[in-house]
Amino acid sequence: AAWKPFYLELVKVEPKKRKNFLRELIIDEPPAYRPGEACIYSDLGFIMLKEIIEQITNTPFEEFLIDSVYGPLNLTNICFNPLQTNHLTSIVPTEDDRYFRQTLLQGYVHDMAAAMFGGVAGHAGLFSNARDIGILMYTLINNGSYGNTAVLDADQIEIFNKRHYYGNRRGLGFDKPVKGRKKQSNVSSNSSDSSFGHSGFTGTYTWADPENELVFVFLSNRVHPDGQNRQISTTAIRQKIHSHIYHVISTAGTN
Repeated sequence: AAWKPFYLELVKVEPKKRKNFLRELIIDEPPAYRPGEACIYSDLGFIMLKEIIEQITNTPFEEFLIDSVYGPLNLTNICFNPLQTNHLTSIVPTEDDRYFRQTLLQGYVHDMAAAMFGGVAGHAGLFSNARDIGILMYTLINNGSYGNTAVLDADQIEIFNKRHYYGNRRGLGFDKPVKGRKKQSNVSSNSSDSSFGHSGFTGTYTWADPENELVFVFLSNRVHPDGQNRQISTTAIRQKIHSHIYHVISTAGTN
C-alpha cells in the first residue's frame, strides 16, 4: 500500500511500544504486487528504512544524518522538530488540523504517523530551507560530493536514481520524469531523462538535472489553511516555474 492510517491504531498504544507495534503492522501488510512486478511510492517502505538504518549503524536516525551528511556539508537549517532550535516566527504554519490534533500545525510534522514517533521518521518530518535542500541536490548531481566534501558514493546514487521496474517512472529513492513525455505532469518537459526529484505532500518540491546542471527548489504549502486547498496542483505552478527556468537558460545566450 502507498499509505495507511496506522496512526489511528498507534494512538491506542503506549508510546514506548508504538515502534514495535507499527513494525508488525507493516510486516503483516500484504504487498500490492509480487516482488519484481512493479513498484509504487510507499510511506511504509521508508518507515522501515529508518529502522533498518538505526539497526545497522546502532545510532539514532537523526544523529546518524547529522554526523554523516548534514554536519560534513555544513547544513545548518535542516532538521526534525525545528522548534527545538528555531523561533516559531521563522517557520510558516502548515495546516489548521481539525481532524486529528485539533490545532494549528506550525513547526511540527504534518504526517500523522511521524507525529506518533515524536516527529522523527524515515518518510516525513524533515524541515529545511531552500539553501540546504539545494546543497543536498547539488551533492547528488555531483556524484556525492560538494566542494571538497564527499558524503555518498556515485554508485549508490545511481542505484537509487535508476528505474528498476517496467512501466513505472520512479527510481528507488526519487521520482523521475514521465517517459515519452505524453503525460509530463510531474516535472517540466524540458528536464532530461537523467533528472530526478521529489514532491512532498504539503507542497514542497525539488528537482535536479545533472545534464543541465540545474537544481530547482520550490517551498510552498498546499494544505494551508487546510487540505481542501488544491491550487498548487490544479494550476501546475511548480511545473510552470520549472519550465520557465529552462526557457531562461536556453535563451540566455541569444540575448
